[in-house]
Amino acid sequence: MASSLPSVLRNPCHWVLDTALREDPNQTSAGNAAENLGTTRRIVLNILNDDAGIIKSVPKKRFEALMNVAYRERLLSLT
Repeated sequence: MASSLPSVLRNPCHWVLDTALREDPNQTSAGNAAENLGTTRRIVLNILNDDAGIIKSVPKKRFEALMNVAYRERLLSLT
């Protein structure tokens, strides 16, 4: 029965990586770069999901971290 479910329901992490972090359009293939980028994306996704300080979607949190140095430092625990 599980195989009849759409892939979105079987692996929601993959769907979030595709939509929020644009994983599928990236065609990185040099050496271990693809695996390293995948690991980095999963770390970023975990950091953004664990943040309870701001209630926004993952793409909006990602944009907020891009634009707001204080928010980015708080996410990375640099302050």
